[in-house]
Amino acid sequence: MSPGTPVYSGNKALIHHCAQTLRHQLQPHGITVLEVLPPVVDTDMASVLKSDNFKKMKPADLVRNILDGLRRNQTEMLLGQSRQIKLLSRIAPALLFRQFAKTEFH
Repeated sequence: MSPGTPVYSGNKALIHHCAQTLRHQLQPHGITVLEVLPPVVDTDMASVLKSDNFKKMKPADLVRNILDGLRRNQTEMLLGQSRQIKLLSRIAPALLFRQFAKTEFH
């Protein structure tokens, strides 16, 4: 989705689709496939991202959200701004693409 990170974005899409397919195929065997879709997390890797379009999630909040999702038996966890991004990707994909294109890497 992000024009500045095509390989990263493509891999995330691949993982998402594989998780959906595996979840469907393995459910009859009692196997649960979990997927966590975090927003940008405030780590050293994300320190190069400069944009007003997103708020970085603190690592401790990410862990807390994942544990909450596990307690609620969620198999797909959209955390933080990932919920809004998924919604925008459905209703206004071009707008979302333009917003991500404004992200600077330093």
